[in-house]
Order: sequence, then structure tokens, then C-alpha cells
Amino acid sequence: VGTGSIPFLIPLMLQLGYEKDAFFSGMVTGICAFGAVGMKFFAHRILKVFRFKNVLITCSAITSLLIISFIIFFFFFPYIVIILFIFVYGCFRSMQIVALNTIVYSDIDQKNISQATKIDYIAQKISIGMGVSIGGSVLQASNYFQGHSIIVIDDFSIPFIFMGVISGCLIPFVMKLSPDVGTELIECSKMNKNKIKKHNSCGYQENALSKNNVLIDKREFL
Repeated sequence: VGTGSIPFLIPLMLQLGYEKDAFFSGMVTGICAFGAVGMKFFAHRILKVFRFKNVLITCSAITSLLIISFIIFFFFFPYIVIILFIFVYGCFRSMQIVALNTIVYSDIDQKNISQATKIDYIAQKISIGMGVSIGGSVLQASNYFQGHSIIVIDDFSIPFIFMGVISGCLIPFVMKLSPDVGTELIECSKMNKNKIKKHNSCGYQENALSKNNVLIDKREFL
């Protein structure tokens, strides 16, 4: 819910608070996606080394602090630093989502995977929608109680702090998880990769053997 509000609050703050155009706001916010995509290539290795629980605690804490720190960076730092900051946020947010989406299926039977996938997909969409709704409501409340006639940059401090705190609420639940949670998923991934390699190797040998048989048959025919 906390992270779901960020794609809404950052462009809004750039356009209403800093009077930037929609193109600039979209380009700056889109940097988050580059960080998210880049982290996908290292996610499996990071989870393998540091385990799911440690990764979730670290990413949840850092993501929460980064959300709270957004308003500080936008106030006091140049845009090049802000872009780098958003990229880093995208990396940690992506790692957190990958770990959460993977660990959801750790206790699900194979026959229930399809149903669990649908529920998880719906839950993600609901959390994003709730993040936007709560972020917008807190922003409007901040604007009202500060007595501003229009939304200004000062109104965004409370929403970022509030959504950062909500994002950090995940940590107590993660702390209750077993230290070895998700280990079986990594082991299964290893076994599947080995099976694929073995299957490909067998397939290559079978193809090579069939080609040799064809050559032998041709020679006998000649």
C-alpha cells in the first residue's frame, strides 16, 4: 500500500509543487522502472545468498526510509541526485516485490498454484489502488489543515511520511517468519535448472544419435 502511492505522489508533486510539465514528471518517475528492471537480473542470486527473511526486512526498512526521505531530497538536492535516488528506490522496491511474490507460494500445493496466482494478482491491484487512494486522501487532508487554497509543495511532507510509515509496517510481520523460509523454493529452482540442462543434453544426444542412424542407413542403401 505504501509503495503503491509513490507513482501517484511524485508526478503530482513535480507538477503542482514544482510546476514542471507532465513530460518531465513522467520521465523522472519512469527512472524507478529502470531500477526495477535492472534488479530482476540479480534477484535470484541475492535471495540465494541472503535468504528471503533478511532480504525482506532490509528492503522493507530501506524502502520505508526512502519514501520518507523523498520530500527532503526534492527540497534540498539537484535533479540529478533526485534521479539517482529514485533509481535506488526502484531497485529496493523491485527486490521487495520479487521476494514477497515468491514467498507467497512457499506453502501452496501444486494443485492450488493457479488459484493462488489469481488471488495474489488481485491483492496486488487492490494494494496499488488503496495506496493511491490513501495517498491522495492524506494529501488533501494535509492541504486542508494547513489552510492552503491550492496544493503546494509543503502539503506533500505529511503524505510521504505517512506512506513511509505504512510501508514499514510490513517489518513486524516479516520478523515472525522462520529464518529458513523460502529455502525450499531456491532448492527447487536449482533442481529444475539441472533437470532442464540434463533434458537438453539428452535431447542433443538423441538428435545426434538419430542423425548418425540416418547416415548409417544412407550408407547401407548406397
